[in-house]
Amino acid sequence: MIGSQVVGQLALVAVLPVLTRVYPPAEFGVYQFAFAIAFILLPLATLRLEYIVPTTHAAELVRRRLRLGTAVALGLSLLLIAVGVIDHLSGLTDVSGILIMTGLLVPALGLPLLDGARLVRQGARRALAVRNLVGGVAGASLQAVFALSGGDVTLLPVALLAGRLIGIAASRLVKEPATGERSMDAAARSDGSAETADPELEPARDTPYTLARALPTIGAGAMSGLTIQGLTVIAGATVGPAAAGQVGVAQRIASTPISLAGQALAQVTQLSFSRIIREQRPSLTASLGSHVRAFLALGVLIGAALAIGGPLLAGPVLGEEWAPAGVLIAMLAIPATLQVAVSPTDFLFVMLGRERRLFALQFTRAALTWTTGLVAAALTGDIGVVVLSFSIAWALAYALSLVFVFRAARTFDREHRANAAPPVTAAADASPGAATGEPASTEATASRAGVTGESRPAEPGERTVFAAMTGDYPNIGDAIIRRETLEWVHGIGPVHTYVGRAPDAWIDQIGAAPLGPVYRRRPGAQAWIRALLTTPRPVLLFEPGEVQLESRHVVRELVFLALGLAVKARRGTIVYAPRALARISAPSLWVYRMSARLADFSPMREQASFELVPGAVRSPDIAFARDAIPTGEPGPSGAARDTLVISLRGARAFPPDAWLAGVRSFAGSRGLRIVVSAQVRGDEARADELAAALDAEAFGWGSVPDLVQERRLLSLYERATVVLSDRLHVLILAASCGAIPLELVAGPSGKVRAHFAWVGVHEVSVEATGMDAVAVAAAIESAASRSPYELTAALTGARAEVRHVRARARALMSPLATGATAPTRVSSR
Repeated sequence: MIGSQVVGQLALVAVLPVLTRVYPPAEFGVYQFAFAIAFILLPLATLRLEYIVPTTHAAELVRRRLRLGTAVALGLSLLLIAVGVIDHLSGLTDVSGILIMTGLLVPALGLPLLDGARLVRQGARRALAVRNLVGGVAGASLQAVFALSGGDVTLLPVALLAGRLIGIAASRLVKEPATGERSMDAAARSDGSAETADPELEPARDTPYTLARALPTIGAGAMSGLTIQGLTVIAGATVGPAAAGQVGVAQRIASTPISLAGQALAQVTQLSFSRIIREQRPSLTASLGSHVRAFLALGVLIGAALAIGGPLLAGPVLGEEWAPAGVLIAMLAIPATLQVAVSPTDFLFVMLGRERRLFALQFTRAALTWTTGLVAAALTGDIGVVVLSFSIAWALAYALSLVFVFRAARTFDREHRANAAPPVTAAADASPGAATGEPASTEATASRAGVTGESRPAEPGERTVFAAMTGDYPNIGDAIIRRETLEWVHGIGPVHTYVGRAPDAWIDQIGAAPLGPVYRRRPGAQAWIRALLTTPRPVLLFEPGEVQLESRHVVRELVFLALGLAVKARRGTIVYAPRALARISAPSLWVYRMSARLADFSPMREQASFELVPGAVRSPDIAFARDAIPTGEPGPSGAARDTLVISLRGARAFPPDAWLAGVRSFAGSRGLRIVVSAQVRGDEARADELAAALDAEAFGWGSVPDLVQERRLLSLYERATVVLSDRLHVLILAASCGAIPLELVAGPSGKVRAHFAWVGVHEVSVEATGMDAVAVAAAIESAASRSPYELTAALTGARAEVRHVRARARALMSPLATGATAPTRVSSR
């Protein structure tokens, strides 16, 4: 296990010469500064649950604590990224890049710690080894690729995060040999398939991780981070980014030993100490002593190598402009020696419930080093003096920590020699999440405001689906395509649907209520996310339609990215229904593309969007899935096609007189009645205005229920010869009802043309600017005279293609699906 950690971390160190030759000290210093901040925030991100989980007995409590840690880490990451993006867009400060990089580095550092705690709890040594090896090598390789391809330094955190996630995914593929310890810990598996031997008594054996324990534990971790990364922060804040770059690289190399083997050393001691503590054997001091002696011998050898090799090799290996870092490395040799011996034992305070003592030690360590470093910086302004002063104080602080950790171990042994366990009452842990905010059960969540309908767990052979089905309501087209999307998950398992602020009529129209609970507004959103984050192997299904990617939507996309990462961490599946992108800004597009890379299935419904999204799958608009009436043929009612239907957006400028005259001329020549309708409630006033101007019939909405209005409109389209509209779904639905679709307006957006061209139907959109009445009538006549077989064939092909897309999506969401299937990118025709 140590060997895999060494190799994995060595890869991250080996890539350093590549990075230092690509990025100068001032530029690389920004990354080092962000890394230092992320490291300091790490205890807050994980709540130090990586130290609590290995000694937790109850399986359900293990799962709750891991879910809580993951949610907090991702939430902090999202917050930092969002603030950075807002700062970038507003131009208030110049720290947006640091904030965004820090936000990406937080999960890169925190998620592996939580996953490691899970594996330690299970005794999964082989999986730990695989994760350490694969995560390190993948992260280093991606960083090298990004740097050598000319990528900005801000991409380095993305590479590191991706590598760590790859490592976590690889560990989940490892099968452990059957051992006694593994069998004992099987209850802590993430799939929850095994339970503890005595679930009624098991929770009482766990000391509650209350707020009183959590605060000093987190504070101690933050103090440790301030000590470890203090030099880089002090250098960057007092001298500048170039100094932060030199110090950061020196500290990174000097801390290579603890980076190479520190996590594995900690995991080795955790495996040893956690079993002693669980079994309450009075042998902790002896075990601690043997570990510290071995680690100290290793540290002495490492310190000597740093003191000699640092000044000799820095320039030749890193590049001549990095030569000053070599002297700084030598100065850091002494604290590096003690760090190897002490750091892997710090967590023992937490395992023993002595968090306040750990906090006091870490606070003393941070105060001593920071005070010394800041005084040296103020008095001399010389980075060498600052580093030397900081290093001496740091070494003294480590020696002090060693004294107190042995004292804590001896106290444990004394207390358990007579088998006298510390008194722990069952009542103390009656509500494990009360003090720390750990997630409540699904049943408790379902009773909160914003949720209607009953929730049930997925049965064997099912998966739980979380569908985001917000939309523009009342909008019949939007409702139909969401109803079609929800049909994708019929029979998959219980469906939890979030609908935003939608009214009851929308929920009825999309058919959400019979499938499972429906979540609305902010309380519902919170409950929906909690349920998503606590469900094993969830399916996350996003609504179809047009996605607006203006700059103001970047925070929304960051939320979806965070949800996607959480779903993947739960071994879930992410599926998008057919979409198109509009009003695109660079920041929002970048985040959306990141989310699309996470998705298992991302169909795009028009050419431009298909080319923008990595891994996209081509698909017609999902509205084409409806059974179509052959063009020009009577509908089921057998009524004659004697109608010209018009449906225009209320936000569009009113058509000119020539357009109105041309429409009347065409209708008169064909003997058609003119009916003006509204498929979106917001267009109803425009429909009334047009009906009055054309002396036509207004097909109003009034107080008619949405589902009834939907059926009335489809019946109207079945009687239409031509439907004139600038709304995409009016034209698609009309075409499926056998009418000729035509967009004939001034300045068409291109949306209608792009979506129909995607399925092989052209000349549906006509620019009407400057047309006189004769030209308008001729354009409508030309559309009405086109071959019905061409349109019917195209609609039939589109319907078959959408149904094929549906089949592929269902296969990925099926309970039998074992993992993500890379989508096949199909070229446009």
